Amino acid sequence: MKRVSGSCLAGLAVAVLFGTTPGLICQANAQTFSSSYTSTAPKDCRMIGKPSELDGSTTRFCPGKSGLGVLISEGDLRETVSVGRNRAAAAREPAAQV
Repeated sequence: MKRVSGSCLAGLAVAVLFGTTPGLICQANAQTFSSSYTSTAPKDCRMIGKPSELDGSTTRFCPGKSGLGVLISEGDLRETVSVGRNRAAAAREPAAQV
């Protein structure tokens, strides 16, 4: 059995690597991004309860994209927007808490 030197083996490995590399390189395809919006206009949403007589605060739920809904709570000149699979899930995911 003939013995192969380390440098010869390394050279063979490099030749094999560079010989197969062009077949492994794929062209990158650019992805397109887009935006979609959910209307939060009162006419497109369902009012939850009645407006508060004290400060006029309201809560409404709007159907959103991809099965998500948008919960909008207004009160004391502030608005909180939350998103979830349903109204209860959106209520547990407020955009911010104080």
